[in-house]
Amino acid sequence: MASDKTGSTSSLNMLISSTGSYKRAKEEKWRHRREGNFKSDVGVESNEKLNTLLEAVNDAVEGKISLISLSKADQKVAKMIKVRPAREKGWALVSVGKMSMDPMTLDASILEQLFGLTPTECEVAFALLEHDKLADIAVVRNVSIETIRMHVKNIFVKTGMSSQKKLLSLLTRIHAMSSNSN
Repeated sequence: MASDKTGSTSSLNMLISSTGSYKRAKEEKWRHRREGNFKSDVGVESNEKLNTLLEAVNDAVEGKISLISLSKADQKVAKMIKVRPAREKGWALVSVGKMSMDPMTLDASILEQLFGLTPTECEVAFALLEHDKLADIAVVRNVSIETIRMHVKNIFVKTGMSSQKKLLSLLTRIHAMSSNSN
């Protein structure tokens, strides 16, 4: 396993083309996504995540960087896929791995892209990241504590987390990975 300058540990690196050809790092054999076990090779379980990955590969071929969450409520450590342009034209470098903790702020667009959080849910998540109490968040936002609890519940559902501690851990790992993509 390789470690980058953010401290994230990558468990898989591979090249994928927009046409579906792929090769894992340090392998000689090229395959097509219709052959073999592509979903398990790239570390996804659902067709929805696979389609999201293939869209991100197409975006990377066009020069964009994407992050895809692989977290599930029953996972102890969340995984992320980072898709970025490769040196070779028409190819994307795909990295799947666990991220280390880094208590920095996040860009709301990353949370919107990864989990579909609303702007309000992003603001509540950021407040939690800064260790604000639910009651304090409610006062600042001029809403009831029940409204804040509803936002937190929605954040848990969308991120697949089951507690504030797990959510905060996930957010700091996402920041560690996303800060390396700039």
